[in-house]
Formats: sequence, C-alpha cells, structure tokens
Amino acid sequence: MSNTVAIAYIGKKKSKTFRGIFFDSRFSVRHVSPDQATEMVKYKDVFVEAGKLEDMREQLEKEFAEEEARKLAASKEASVAEPLEVLRFAINRCIDAGQSDQAKAVALEMLAPEQSALVSEESAEVPSPDQAAGAEEVDRSEIEEIQKAILALDPDNTESDFTTTGKPRVKAVERIIGRDVTSDQVDVAWNEIKP
Repeated sequence: MSNTVAIAYIGKKKSKTFRGIFFDSRFSVRHVSPDQATEMVKYKDVFVEAGKLEDMREQLEKEFAEEEARKLAASKEASVAEPLEVLRFAINRCIDAGQSDQAKAVALEMLAPEQSALVSEESAEVPSPDQAAGAEEVDRSEIEEIQKAILALDPDNTESDFTTTGKPRVKAVERIIGRDVTSDQVDVAWNEIKP
C-alpha cells in the first residue's frame, strides 16, 4: 500500500464510517490516501495517525471505561439494580466492547474499599476473553497458527476474507491453514489480535 497513511479510529462509538471508509471497532486502523488522512485528522477526538495510537491507547481505554461506568450508573437500569450487580454488568459490557482489563480496575477504583473486596472475590465470574468466545480449552499453538493466518488475510476483502463488520471468515482462515478450524477458535484468535 504505497502512498497511503495509516489512520486509527478513536471515537466513542463502537464503529465508524467516514466517507465510505469503515472502521469496525475502536482502535481499528485503515490505510487511506494522504488527502483523506488530512481531512480525517481534523477530527481529533475521532481519528489519529496510527503511529500515535499506542501512546494514547491506555489513557483512551481508561476514559472510555470511566464514561461507560458513568453512563451505566446514570441509566434506568442502575436505579433498580443492586450496586454490585450494576458494577458486574458494567465490567462485562466493557470487556464485551473489547476494552482491556483496565475497565475492571477503573470500576474497582469507584467502589468503597469494603465493596472492592467483595467484587474482587466475585470477579472470578467475569469471563476471560477465551471463555467469552466460547472456548473451554485453548491450544496456544493452534491459536497462534490461526492468528498468523488471520494476519495473512486481506482486511479490505469483505467478500471472502472478512465479514462487513471486520471479523475474519472461518473459511478464509481454513483456506490459509489448509485444515478445518472452529468459529470458536477463530473468535479466540481474533479477540487477542484485533485492532
């Protein structure tokens, strides 16, 4: 991809389309023309050059997690639920949205110390990314092989390699690896490396 600029989406929505360019998740990266990049980075709260993303990512994840917890606390659901259930719900939503374990740490910081101990004990019930993807036992070498296959796919090919939401297709991974894999295995591998 010569003469392109890598742009990352850092907005608050789960996905974003900008002038026909689809960003399937927060922190996803697309290669665009220099003119498009110039236009996109004018929206500093939405797009950034991908090279600057790593420096900003931890702070942005913390801000997103704090905002998610605030929204949840203010919602109608929060007014009728038990505080620990609300917190567990917020943590799970952050994890489901692809935010790091830092979401849980932010939520724990918001609790009083005596409640924090209770949630820490209960947090064993919060699913790991492997469990969330439905994998009971993960063979690391298979997952790494699947990850390499995913990285070999063409992210712009939504007909055979990726879905329109940006998820790798099982058949495309199987084509690269040369054997059958499960959708759970692809989900686990993808969740670990997706942008």
